[in-house]
Amino acid sequence: MPMMISGGGYTPRRPVMAFIDGGHLRSGVKEQTGFSEDKINFRSLAGFLQNAAGFGGVTPTLIRLYYYDAIIDAKDNHDKHDSQLKYFDKIDNMDLYEVRLGRMLPDNASSQKENKYKQKGVDVLMAIDMLTKAYQDQFEVAVFLGGDDDFLDLIKAVKDVGKNVVGVYFPEKASKRLVKAFDLRVPIDKATCDRFELFRPD
Repeated sequence: MPMMISGGGYTPRRPVMAFIDGGHLRSGVKEQTGFSEDKINFRSLAGFLQNAAGFGGVTPTLIRLYYYDAIIDAKDNHDKHDSQLKYFDKIDNMDLYEVRLGRMLPDNASSQKENKYKQKGVDVLMAIDMLTKAYQDQFEVAVFLGGDDDFLDLIKAVKDVGKNVVGVYFPEKASKRLVKAFDLRVPIDKATCDRFELFRPD
């Protein structure tokens, strides 16, 4: 999609949307850097994900970043719900970010003493958004930050619409089949975190 500039010329413009699996991001942060999730520099992350789509000499234009995660119901744990809500609101209030939340439900298969929860609905939200926006031609490139093998068919479907998918992921937590399906691959390691200041140390 060209964009006119002064002098009557054109400069290539590539509309980009980023789709972020918050669970993959948060767990990757803890394992790769040792930092807690509240150290993620979301402004630097936005620039990093935009630059990931800057291949082929075409300037990427970031339209929006969608952040997907799950929130616990207040009736299950009021304090945790409030803490999560505050965290997600902070992200949602940043430029170009939009938070999309699934549910976090008690995991009945685990011991009650462990007080564990599992996400519900997050994968579906991601799939609906990516496919709908691909079919509506809202982007040319999807930058997908995630690593779960369950997203394999989604990535293939978005590619079938004629869009490119750039995969950004923590290698130790990413499905090899999923990584193989990406058009371009951008692994995140400690050096990447330091170079692009993706996380703020104490």
